[in-house]
Formats: sequence, C-alpha cells, structure tokens
Amino acid sequence: MSSRTLVCHAIALSIGVGIGLGASVAGCNSYDLLIHDHFAQASFSNKVDILWLVDSSNSMHQDQENLKLSFGQFINQLAAPTTGEGGDTELTLDTLTDAVLVYQEFLGNRTQFLNYQMGVTTTQSRPCDHDPTAFADCEDSVGNTGRLRGLGNTGNNTSSPPTFLKPDTETLIPDFQSLVDVGIYGATEEYGLWVTAQVICDSLEMPADSDFLGWEEEATLGGTIYNECHGENWNENHPWYEFCRCMPQEFYDYNIDAGGERFLRDDSTMVVILVTDEGDFTPMMGATDWPWDIDDCDLSRSGSPWPTDIQDVCEGNPATLCENYCKLDLFLEFFEQIDRRVVFAVIGPGAELVTDQQGNRSVEVFCNDQNSTTTMIEFYLWASELTNGMYQAINVRDDNFECVDANFDEALGELGRLVSNLASGWPLSKVPDVNTVLVFVDGVEVPPAECLPDDTDCVPSSYHPSCTDQPSSGLNGWTYDELGQAVRMHGDCLPDYNQVVDVLYLPESGAGRPLPF
Repeated sequence: MSSRTLVCHAIALSIGVGIGLGASVAGCNSYDLLIHDHFAQASFSNKVDILWLVDSSNSMHQDQENLKLSFGQFINQLAAPTTGEGGDTELTLDTLTDAVLVYQEFLGNRTQFLNYQMGVTTTQSRPCDHDPTAFADCEDSVGNTGRLRGLGNTGNNTSSPPTFLKPDTETLIPDFQSLVDVGIYGATEEYGLWVTAQVICDSLEMPADSDFLGWEEEATLGGTIYNECHGENWNENHPWYEFCRCMPQEFYDYNIDAGGERFLRDDSTMVVILVTDEGDFTPMMGATDWPWDIDDCDLSRSGSPWPTDIQDVCEGNPATLCENYCKLDLFLEFFEQIDRRVVFAVIGPGAELVTDQQGNRSVEVFCNDQNSTTTMIEFYLWASELTNGMYQAINVRDDNFECVDANFDEALGELGRLVSNLASGWPLSKVPDVNTVLVFVDGVEVPPAECLPDDTDCVPSSYHPSCTDQPSSGLNGWTYDELGQAVRMHGDCLPDYNQVVDVLYLPESGAGRPLPF
C-alpha cells in the first residue's frame, strides 16, 4: 500500500465526516491534521540521555541528602541488559538469526536493553564570579552554566572532562552520589529551562561559522549575560540561533567525556530531571534580559502541544495575553528543532494543575516554602505536562496538613518507571486522540487489543480476527501506554524483525504537521 493510499485510508477510518470534514476527506486533502510516526524495526535504539539538574541554593541540603540516599530506587527500575553490561552496543548481532533472537527478547522486555547515560549539573545559569546571587564559597566545579560535572574537578578547576554514568559504570551509585553533592553555596536564583538549553548547546556540534559572546564582553545593562546576546556570524535562520548563539566561547563543545562522546547522542531521548524547592526564574527575566522574541508567538500553530483551552484563552494576542506560555513555547519549539524528544520530570515545589468543571486548567500551589510565584512554578508544571513527563512535589501535606519532606524513595521509583516506559513500545511524537489511532505493520492494519474509550458498541473479541485467539499475554493487537506516550503490541500481533510499523492519528490538541506529499 502506498503512503498516499495509506494516509487517505487513515483519514477515512479515523475522522470520517464526524467532525465536519466530509468534503476534504473525499479529496484526501487534510493531511495537516494527521500525525504519521514511522518506525523501521531493524534499528531498535533504546538510547536515553538523562540530565539531572540539582538546585545548589542554601535551602537544599536535606533534599540533596534524600536524593543521594534514594537513588537506588531509581536505578533499580533501569534493568541492566541480560546480554551485556554496556547497553545495545554489546549485543551479539553477527548473523540475522542473532538479530532476530535479540529482537524477540527486546520486544518482551525493552527495559533490559535501556542504553542510558546520565550527566549532572546545577540550576545556576552563570559562573560564580558573574552571578551576584551566588555565595562567596560558590564553586564552578559543581557544574554551572550548562557544564556537566566531572568527578575529577575540584574547587573552581573545571578542566577535567564531564563524567557520564552508564550501565557498565562499576561504581554507579557512589559516583552518582558524588556528582549530585553540589553543595548549597550556589546562586539563589535558579534557571531550570534556560540551563537545560545551555546543556544542549554545550553538547551539540555547532555550525562551522558560529561565534559566541565571551564573558569578558558581557553587557552591563541589567548585569546578566542575556543582554545583547548574539553571534555576528550566525545564520539567523538556523534552528538553534535564538538559544545557542548565547553560549560563551569557553563552553563550546564542553559536554564531551574523556572518550570523546557527546552527552546528547544521535537517536536518543533526552530526559531532564529537575530537583528543586523553588520555581523557575527563567520567565522572570526582565524585558532587558530576555533575549528571545515572543511577538510571533502562536500557541495554535500546526503541531502545537498546548491544550485547546489554553489556545482559546490566548487567541488573538498570545504574546500579551499569555506571555508566560509564549516564553515556555519558545523552549518547546527549540527542543523540536534539535530533532529529539525531550521529557521533563520535576521534583519541585508543592503544586499541581487542576481542572474545573468547564475544563479550564489552573495551578494550585501548596507547601511552597520558598514563596515562589505561580508564574515560576507553572513553568515547570507545564513543561512536565506538555512533554508527557511527570511532576512530583518535594514537600507534601501530612495527615495534619503540615508540610513535610516527600518520600524520595517513591518519587525516584516513579521517575525510574517513567524512564523505563519511554523505552517500551513505539513512542509517538505527540499525545494522540486515542480514538483516532491506526496502526499498520507492513501496510496491514493491526486491530486494537481493547475497546477504545468512546466505542460503546465494542465487543473485544470482534477486534481480534487477524490474531491468535488465545495469546499468552491475554491480549492481541495494540494498546496505548499513556505514561510512555507509546503504542504497545501484544500476542501474535507483534511485528517480526525487519517489519515496518506506521502509526497514524489525530493529536489530542492542536493539529499535526504537514506530511511531505
């Protein structure tokens, strides 16, 4: 079945005329409504690059200790490969038979093949001697300004390369405990999203003609690096222009380990784990400090991750009506432009997104010991929500409604499960409207394994005509894993080695990207 026929078939099945698209469906012109995720199963990379951003301010001592003590709960969820200790690089794939056997085991338990590497830095966005909010004992060796920590660095000596922790790291837990021991003398203003962008820029290979603004050339207006942040030779149309041109020269290519490997690998998912008791100061930068233009903000753009209630509220003049959302959206667009999935998992101030009876969402704050503003906290809440990550409160209410430290064992266990689930199934690029999902293997449609949410006439057995009647798992066909934002397949509907999987669907909110035909 050709791609064009396949997409027309998907539109006809999933949309029909139910949402007023009868004419365009007949002509098969509404391609921009669809998301098409294509998987060539011969290459099953399970690379996950995990960035730990740890708040180094003076209120974080006990939380850092809790993180060190509970790390085992996280790592226990990331099973070491049964066929080797180094991730998928050590699998035996000498023959087609080897590949098929490994692939079958991979489908049975993908977490056994999770090929992760972890790096650690702080939420401090400037070096100690350039940050007026840092303490006198602040040390840049703890990893500031997007530079990942190295076990060999001490004091303000940052000449040793960063350390990346991997499945074959023999001293994994003690090394992690050393790396996250970032101290409490850092800056009192934390910039989680901005530092994430700095880590990315410090890890990517920059364009050959790029140049940077050195610290010695720092503009004085406002006293921060963000003023007049530009590289004169950059191509303004380059997708990384707005963010990476702000990187000082001395951090160019910093995040490369002793083996010459960059922190962000090709074909990997990036998971950002933030541990902080404050909100994000990134959106609080003043007009003279904010280097990115939000005048063209469009939260309803094609492929937008924002829910429709937010799009409706911001419609007409989002840069004025929804300034904070527009600032976050610039980061979300940047993450899309680096051509990899970025997921945020935050252990942060007590807060959650709540939905009223009209379906409108707002932020409810509790146990906010550091008195962060709602604007600062919701930057993290929405980053987690829109990247299909997770948000856990660092402090919770006990039975007497007193605020106490959260159980870090439980929080890190949940984080481990999140990362493991990212390696399961066939990950989708957007959150789907599950009722519109269509799954094809080599052009043949695979049926759902369970009744879809809105199908009141569903009889489960009627969905299984092309699969075995009695699968060992109890299911045949596909299911949607909400936590992993992925399609999973079951029973005899599992694709064979080297088959091609296509998943087509409407996004839960916004519209899909145009397809290339």
